[in-house]
Amino acid sequence: MECNKDEATRAKEIAERKFIAKDISGAKKFALKAQNLYPSLEGIPQMIAKIDVYISAENKVKGEADLYGILGVDPRADDDTVRKHYRKLALMLHPDKNKSVGADWAFKHVSEAWSILSDKARRAAYDEKINAKAQKGSTIFGGSSANAVANGAKEQSSCSIHKSKSTFWTTCIGCKMQYEYPRMYINLKLACPNCHEIFLALETNTPPASCIRPGAPLNFNPKPDHQGPHKSKSNAGKNNMAAPNVGAGSNKNSFQWAPFSNSGISNVAQAANVVQQAYHKVKRDREEAQATTEKEEALRRKQNVSKKGYGKGNPAKRKRRGMEGNGASNSTRDLSAIELQNLLIEKARKEIRKQLNEFQSNTVDKSVA
Repeated sequence: MECNKDEATRAKEIAERKFIAKDISGAKKFALKAQNLYPSLEGIPQMIAKIDVYISAENKVKGEADLYGILGVDPRADDDTVRKHYRKLALMLHPDKNKSVGADWAFKHVSEAWSILSDKARRAAYDEKINAKAQKGSTIFGGSSANAVANGAKEQSSCSIHKSKSTFWTTCIGCKMQYEYPRMYINLKLACPNCHEIFLALETNTPPASCIRPGAPLNFNPKPDHQGPHKSKSNAGKNNMAAPNVGAGSNKNSFQWAPFSNSGISNVAQAANVVQQAYHKVKRDREEAQATTEKEEALRRKQNVSKKGYGKGNPAKRKRRGMEGNGASNSTRDLSAIELQNLLIEKARKEIRKQLNEFQSNTVDKSVA
């Protein structure tokens, strides 16, 4: 653990230098690395919270600041949830407790977001601007790369992004990852393929071209939420390798994504693959264990039935049957380990009683003589 702590400390120092250099995506990458290496490292939760506020503050929703993203809550969250998130961020980012560079600026944005969202009238006006009161939809899970043809994914050979009216960009409020979906899913609740948190797919500005890189197809196809009314839409969203410029007539099945970070694509893909493989392995092991238990139970019931049936009928026939097969008795073969143990214990008790009786008889005879 000490080795991990040293590595985490170095990663945190790199994150601080990148943050000062205004490389926000690089700062978050190394901050997350430090957290993974040593979760209890001092100051790392405050650093990640500060970076997330910066990312959300730069993100715009219909030309407005992403206040819900700044506080890290869903647009449909109740007042208590918003208040809890604000208090948590305020404690971590207050200038009196957090002396790191940029903490005061982050705290200012958190306070501004809270001042609007805590006022019902101002929050309602803000929601109306960003169309947060759209119709409620089902939870949509990102589909796998195998659905590229059905989704109409189109591969780009360059990083240039052309705004398409048939698609829109949205951001997960949990991990700050950006995705592009068909417009039919705008203002619906989606499940982030990266962190699996549910978020409202509000339209955001198109990310810079430098942020979008081609990614390898990811074999990740979670099951849809069958409680939703639109089951047929469950695989229409693209996964965390989501491709820009979705259009009909495409026959490609490679994907692109647009996170704020310019690196770490392969790590996300590998992590998701590992999680999916582990899930399937656990599921197979559980099914095999259940099948084995059922087989053992059926065999035990069959043996009990055969024992009951064997106790009836002609004793002479049972004796002849027992003499067959090298003189081995079927009843002995059908005995379970517990029953055999009980028989041996009873036999031992009889033998001990016999020896005790003989010993007592010998003692009495000697005393008489």
